[in-house]
Amino acid sequence: MATALTLVRARLDRLPERWADGTAWLSAEERSRIGRFRFERHARRQRVATVLLRGVLGSVTGRDPGSLEFLAGEHGKPHLSGGPPFNVSHSGEWWLFGWAEEGRVGVDVEVARELDDLEAVARRSFHPAEFTRVMARTGPERSAAFFRVWSRKEAFIKALGMGLAYPLDGFVVSEERDPPAGLLEVNDPAEFAADWLVRPVEWASDLGAAIAWDRPGGEVRWTEVSELA
Repeated sequence: MATALTLVRARLDRLPERWADGTAWLSAEERSRIGRFRFERHARRQRVATVLLRGVLGSVTGRDPGSLEFLAGEHGKPHLSGGPPFNVSHSGEWWLFGWAEEGRVGVDVEVARELDDLEAVARRSFHPAEFTRVMARTGPERSAAFFRVWSRKEAFIKALGMGLAYPLDGFVVSEERDPPAGLLEVNDPAEFAADWLVRPVEWASDLGAAIAWDRPGGEVRWTEVSELA
């Protein structure tokens, strides 16, 4: 049986009823981090996102959500003591989580929006081939292509666990809506594009969302939060 990557999606404007008191699970460090947000809506989103993370991982592992211990890798990527591999992202009111039985996992979700400095950001952050293809588009499709590229690059870097230590122009992703291969090229002798599954996540029309997983033959499936809570 093929190994599987399970995706869970949720909104941050609500919590499952059974997790309504989930703030009791939060660590002192998590509470402190939430308390540093200037605006209440940002604090609320972070609080709900953290409750969702603990609740989902508690359900997946069969452990008490409040007992979960999170560690950070060399470049800051969080992981759970005792596994499994996972990654999480949120943007606006949208939350995306992925976990696998094995391998390196990255997920990213971005609320697509108009950027006044889109060209400058793309030039600074994208491989020249990506920049050229995005800028060849016009109108709303240029912005949509930008966030497709951005989310795929973020997912790949997050899967690697390298953060900004990995060069953004060191690999090329597709800007197409439904590409046969999301990762086109990697200029790294330790990584090969064919060894990765990088693909868009179909969700809401105003989102750019993607996954990256170093198990290209694995199965990707969805589970709703309501099935875990």
